[in-house]
Amino acid sequence: MSEPVAAPLSVVTEVYAVLANGGGAVGLVPVAEGYQLPGDSFHLSESAEAALMRILKETQNLDIGVGSLAGLYQRPQSSRLALVFRAELLAGDPSALTWAKPGEWPSPMAPGALLRINDAMRFDGKTSLRLQ
Repeated sequence: MSEPVAAPLSVVTEVYAVLANGGGAVGLVPVAEGYQLPGDSFHLSESAEAALMRILKETQNLDIGVGSLAGLYQRPQSSRLALVFRAELLAGDPSALTWAKPGEWPSPMAPGALLRINDAMRFDGKTSLRLQ
């Protein structure tokens, strides 16, 4: 009798940007679950940084500079891996995003969004690694 063969692991990789303006507000986008950081899933045929720049250009017509990797998040019950980068708005219309300050978040916020924002805003040079 032959041994069972495990199915190959299929990981969905997502990338998000934490864009903060000079007034301390963070740019958000509406999604089905509420408000979330701008970003989406991407294929590993491109770098996470290149994917993030492409996604924001395609979805919000924004040009960004990608900074430090602030957080890496894995959902233990699924095969999703999210990378969250600090980023800077270089060109485009800032009104493409909904801007909100801490304590004044729109409702509802998508699951995990506040943790990711807080980690990025407190970034001290060390990437947060979390299960969520």
